Amino acid sequence: MEPLPWEIRQKIAIGAARRLDFLHISEKSIFYRGVKLANILLNRSYTAFLEGLIFFLERVTGHLYLKSDADCFGAVLLELLTRPKARDNTRPSFQVNLVELANLYLNEKNQIEKITDSKA
Repeated sequence: MEPLPWEIRQKIAIGAARRLDFLHISEKSIFYRGVKLANILLNRSYTAFLEGLIFFLERVTGHLYLKSDADCFGAVLLELLTRPKARDNTRPSFQVNLVELANLYLNEKNQIEKITDSKA
């Protein structure tokens, strides 16, 4: 399968981010549980839709759930930038968790190019 061009990846990321933002700022304070690439559905024009469970936030603990959504969305962005899955047990042990692998590169100046997908 051919990799998606950067323009389409960007459209997917922005569309999913807008849908998450809509849920988070709604009057009912909704958070989305299950932010991962597999739960972002696309139509033929690559418009992103969120599939899965949503929950109403409790006022006291709501900030934790919104942060969880943001953290998970960061992993989605890494998948869009690099192409590997967020967690893949078939990779060498130091590369199983994409976020941990990316942190090795993101902590160094100008190193993100080493993990981004150059085929897009």
